[in-house]
Amino acid sequence: MLSIVGLCACAGAPGDVPGGRLAIDVAPLSLTGLADATYTLRVVNGLDQEVWVKTVTSTQHGDGAGAVSYVGPCDADPAAQPNRIELVVDGIADASGALTEGVDWANPAPTGAPLVLEATCDPDRDVAVDFDIAIARAARQGFFDVAVELVDVFCSAKLDCQNDSGQPLQLLHNADGQRDTTAVLALACTGGPGSTTELYMSDIVVTCGGDTTTIDPALGPGKLSVIPASGLPDTHIFDALVTAGSELLGTYDKKYWNVALGLADVTGCTLSATATASDGALTDGATPVGTTWPVIHWAGDFDACTRHGLDSGDGVVTTQYTDFAGQSFPHYASAAGIGTYVFEIPIVGALVQGDAGQWEDGTYAVSCYDYRYPSAGLYTYTGSTGDGWYTIDPDGAGAIAPYEVYCDQTTASAGVDGGWTLLVDWNRETGTDSWATLRTKMVQVINQMGEQVDRAGYIEWSDLNASYDVMDFRVDAGVPNAGQIRATIHAQGVSNEDSAILFFTHLANGTDVNVVCADDARTGGAWTTYTAAERAYYPGYICPVQGAAAYDYTWNTTYDQDHGSEIDAFHLVSFQADNNGGDSSYLFKLIVYVR
Repeated sequence: MLSIVGLCACAGAPGDVPGGRLAIDVAPLSLTGLADATYTLRVVNGLDQEVWVKTVTSTQHGDGAGAVSYVGPCDADPAAQPNRIELVVDGIADASGALTEGVDWANPAPTGAPLVLEATCDPDRDVAVDFDIAIARAARQGFFDVAVELVDVFCSAKLDCQNDSGQPLQLLHNADGQRDTTAVLALACTGGPGSTTELYMSDIVVTCGGDTTTIDPALGPGKLSVIPASGLPDTHIFDALVTAGSELLGTYDKKYWNVALGLADVTGCTLSATATASDGALTDGATPVGTTWPVIHWAGDFDACTRHGLDSGDGVVTTQYTDFAGQSFPHYASAAGIGTYVFEIPIVGALVQGDAGQWEDGTYAVSCYDYRYPSAGLYTYTGSTGDGWYTIDPDGAGAIAPYEVYCDQTTASAGVDGGWTLLVDWNRETGTDSWATLRTKMVQVINQMGEQVDRAGYIEWSDLNASYDVMDFRVDAGVPNAGQIRATIHAQGVSNEDSAILFFTHLANGTDVNVVCADDARTGGAWTTYTAAERAYYPGYICPVQGAAAYDYTWNTTYDQDHGSEIDAFHLVSFQADNNGGDSSYLFKLIVYVR
């Protein structure tokens, strides 16, 4: 592609026609290797009368590489406005001679089809006319497809541990209600005019020797010490406060995201975090592959923390760039608020017991859900990612060692695929799981009836002695979850009077919520004749619907429920309350997942 820029100027001067001189300057943008160019210039007034015509060459009237300059008159008569300036490209040549039109180059202004611009020619006044033309030449090379895209993003950032007087910053209230030492990590960015500014941030990591505190900047807004998932307060950070919002500056959208850290014991501790911004949303918080993207990095030593601005020269808050592989950020601040991306890992193959899955860096997720949907989006597997056995570590660096669990990573519920952690899998229908096996799978057995019978395809327990009997299995969840439970239960009951089987969950907020309840208990039934001690075995839960006429009940299905609060245990309960004995219950299958 050959680009040429032309400039036409009309200046008042005496001549054969009213008006002045016409100064024409044709200058190339890029004409590498070009030795000459020939143009025909023609000026016609508004009465369609030719003022003048002239053929000029770059060698005679320019730089010899395509540019020309020429001065001629224009008609300044008011009745003859506007003047029309015509430009014809007669030919171009390189060092080897004239280039063949139609073969070596394509003419944008051949004879009979000139480029035309109009201008009003006033006496004694300069008038400028610009020609912008491009000449296509035959290529003699292959391709480097090079593109440069520049995004306008303006950011400020800081890390402050001192106030204006050089004293420790004190903003957040400690456990005694007193303002205490605080560090503030802050980010504010503005995208281009009319664009929507988006912010992205990593976890904020405070490292103190062998201890690590991870602050999630998307758990706010507000104090994180009131949010159990934050893990605050701890030994080093007594609280954190997250603030975020936006401000419209004319046509510019400004976003800010600040995290204040209450510093307890941070001697020898360092802070690390990374953030970026974009004028428009990044896909899943990842900077584009193939692009070097600016990021802001905080790397502070609390022992030396004072007041640190962006690129102030102390190396604490600095502008850096990603490589062409891009970088992912787990948390975002947008017009919708602040939050965390959910990243889904594709399902490949299966995992077997004894060769359990884990992260490729050797660490473990806290549950099956976190393997399926890693919140940071930074971890990857080596090998299979489907249903099967994984090693989890629910308490992280706590006392409980990592252990293997079975994960259902494919079954869908509430629009979400997989992520289920198996708590209990007991199936007597197969004839392989004994009563003893069930007991070993119970984390806690609260009460156990003595009249159970281990049969080939089920466990039977009966009320043989006409007493108020309750069997209550409690199983602790033990893994973090979002409050969803999936229970496959096959149980049957036969009752002459008041009996029920119920399955309910215990939530971390201290409440019990039923999943299902099979009940023939009737208001004023025989159970009211039992003593307080006998009635104390009753779990304190009555089915929502009373007065069933039938004495027999059966469960044999799978139930999915979302309680919206973390499940820390579930109960399977059977109780019988008749005066003469004879009631029986049968358990065939109990399979329970949480996520």
